[in-house]
Amino acid sequence: EGLDQAVLLDHGQLPQPKIEITENGARFLVDVMDGQKTGWFFDQRDNRAHVASLSAGRSMVDVFSHTGGFGIAAAVAGATSVSFIDSSHAAIEGAMKNAELNKVYQRCNGIEGKAFEVMETMARGQQKFDVVSVDPPAFIKTRKDMGSGLKGYEKLARLSAPVVARGGILFFASCSHHASLDDLKEAVIIGIGKSKRPFQIIRTGFAAPDHPVHPHLPETGYLKSLTFRFMD
Repeated sequence: EGLDQAVLLDHGQLPQPKIEITENGARFLVDVMDGQKTGWFFDQRDNRAHVASLSAGRSMVDVFSHTGGFGIAAAVAGATSVSFIDSSHAAIEGAMKNAELNKVYQRCNGIEGKAFEVMETMARGQQKFDVVSVDPPAFIKTRKDMGSGLKGYEKLARLSAPVVARGGILFFASCSHHASLDDLKEAVIIGIGKSKRPFQIIRTGFAAPDHPVHPHLPETGYLKSLTFRFMD
């Protein structure tokens, strides 16, 4: 619309560069001025609780971790180890600060790099995790991106499958509103299927209830997720 874009403090003062929030019993530092969007993705709250509920006593990797929402929740829930993967140095630094805040630092480590490349390296090295959480940015920003975006989700699923341990869990999310749940499901199933491993879908998730879907604005139903359990 040609409007200037800016993030401004409307009233008062921030007590520090980052504010602290608590979500599902875990504490996080949020950069409301310079962070992505509002600095925190509230829409994934229920999905983070779901992944955390599957992580106690298990190893976990948080792919496209940002500041560690999924991984920190898993660590607080009792994950034995958590790895954060993100291409942003600041994001990895933020995730580790959140790990320190929650006293789970010793069980966490950050891996700075492009997710596709890191996952490929892990697969070649036969590195595996009991729980794999994949929450990429939107691959399909416009309708013309549908073909390439769905191929991107398919490839990411193909790279994710080999790093899931026997009997492990893969959580896969998409915030691309142009791709329907069926579109995402088809792409991800094709990608996982190339691993020749048997699997089940155990949960289909959406945004938390404070992100309602307007019946005449389908783009408000942008977030969808699938949780897979590997049977071998």
